[in-house]
Amino acid sequence: MKLSVNEWKDEFGCVYPALHAINLLKPSQASKQVLCPNCDDHYVDVIVQKGRFYAVCDEDTSAGRMPIDASQLSQERFDFDGFCGWLAGGCGLLADIAEVEDRFVWRLGSLGKSDTPTIFYCLRSADLAEVNDFAGNISDQKAVLFWLGEKPAVGHYAENIVSLVDLISVLGRTLTVKKALLKPFLDEKFFAKSGDVELDKHIVLHRKGQQYYLLLNKTGNGFEKKIPIRPQTYKIINAVYGVRRKDPSGLTLFEFCHPRKIAQNDRTISTRINELNKLCEDHGITKILTKFPDERWGLNRNLECCA
Repeated sequence: MKLSVNEWKDEFGCVYPALHAINLLKPSQASKQVLCPNCDDHYVDVIVQKGRFYAVCDEDTSAGRMPIDASQLSQERFDFDGFCGWLAGGCGLLADIAEVEDRFVWRLGSLGKSDTPTIFYCLRSADLAEVNDFAGNISDQKAVLFWLGEKPAVGHYAENIVSLVDLISVLGRTLTVKKALLKPFLDEKFFAKSGDVELDKHIVLHRKGQQYYLLLNKTGNGFEKKIPIRPQTYKIINAVYGVRRKDPSGLTLFEFCHPRKIAQNDRTISTRINELNKLCEDHGITKILTKFPDERWGLNRNLECCA
């Protein structure tokens, strides 16, 4: 973004000195247009005569030539790349700044000591729909998105989207990052609650309303990971947990469907079991389900809940 020096001062007021102080405004090519001094509602071309600058209103010729001070033509460009570097430093990130999408998304770096640190991004957008779209397609398990807009009073606003208006404070010539706003995203622990099913010390079947999860890797009184699973997967695990004492070999695919009605056919149950086995493999945890003779599926007997 390029503006004249006067426009920067008018539009950004107290922020202008602070942006200069951290060298985020760079000199740019002089403007060939200025805001019409006569009408103050449109831009007009600048003409040069004998080393002096003039503006001529194309809507009111009676205004004649209007002298323009050379300072009105000076422009400054906001250095967004430099801003991303300053922001990463202000947040205390392990900086790994990279432009992810052309002049739209920057990856700033990460924070966190776990094997799944929080990744921070900065989006050059004040359009919440754009930001929500990016948030919905991001692959990182734990990500925080900074954006240029303000948090809306109503409507959907994901918890991991942080407005730069809220994050940055201005005091005199100083810009400061409010690090306290980042605490909820750092080394977050997830906690089991009454009614959860403890399959193993490091594996808990967890439900929150109509959302279902596996809590993994217990540290202290909490868990490092909260992995979403399908409702059918939750019901499959819960079903074999319920019969683990009476029938350690679990249930057949047919029995999952009838009378439990977890799915309409065997193929769906088989697919959910395969997805669960892949999830366990990807996260390096004990396999939850094991296939027993007679095409039955039950809890892995190495789990502590089967001891």
